[in-house]
Amino acid sequence: MSKTRDWLDFDQLTADKLQDGLKPPSMYKVILVNDDYTPMEFVIDVLQKFFSYDVERAHN
Repeated sequence: MSKTRDWLDFDQLTADKLQDGLKPPSMYKVILVNDDYTPMEFVIDVLQKFFSYDVERAHN
């Protein structure tokens, strides 16, 4: 094989190995802290917007 052909084979083997080793990322863990500075309305908005909570679940 030519030198160029060897590099092409190596690149393909490397890509195949990388593809085999990839997996979906794990989910994040989010902690909301009850403090004196963050308004409750903001916390409820965050829960509804980013976590798809309904109003009742966000209040609890």
